[in-house]
Amino acid sequence: WARCVAQALCVWVARAMIARAWLPLALLVPQSRGLFFELKPGKAEAECFKAQTSAFHRLVGNYEADGPAEGLTVTVLSKRRELWRSSETSGKFDIAAEGENQHQLCFESSVSNNQMVSFNFRVDKHGGHDALDPKHIEFVTKEHTDKMGDLVSSLEAKASNILEQQQFTITREAVHRDTAESTNSRVMWWTLLEVAVLVVLATFQIFYLRSYFEVKQVV
Repeated sequence: WARCVAQALCVWVARAMIARAWLPLALLVPQSRGLFFELKPGKAEAECFKAQTSAFHRLVGNYEADGPAEGLTVTVLSKRRELWRSSETSGKFDIAAEGENQHQLCFESSVSNNQMVSFNFRVDKHGGHDALDPKHIEFVTKEHTDKMGDLVSSLEAKASNILEQQQFTITREAVHRDTAESTNSRVMWWTLLEVAVLVVLATFQIFYLRSYFEVKQVV
């Protein structure tokens, strides 16, 4: 039972750490795809993700919110103006970028509960409507995937180490318990043996003294 609890705890910690690691990666890698984060209500500022564009580039993406109650406002902004806005809980966009500029995809909650938002936001450098063509899709660079791979490997190693320590602790506790039970059992049998020896000695002394006094009376 203790081992199952330890395994569940390690898996939960690993998942939580990996989920937290995705958000800063999303902020640093604007051309990534298939990211997600938790959108919390009541924040003064919207959650925004940046992308750097050049001339003739397009901003392509989609999003979807999931929660007990869904509601959000999604905007695509340049430094000069708002390029696109939607209040739908899911949608797609494919809009022209404003030359060499930094653009932002921003999410703002309109409900009172947390929502899980998954989205795809990238720059189409080919400037056409064939953005879904696999040849034109910009993936996360190998450097970023290597970093995530190292992070996951590190978390896996730490989880394995925790499980090994937990298993060692369980094994050591079992050995100590067996030793204590064996010692208690031996003490109990030794006590019974002492009692038996004392009873035999007392009986022998009684019969010996009785026979001794009977002989003196006869004499």
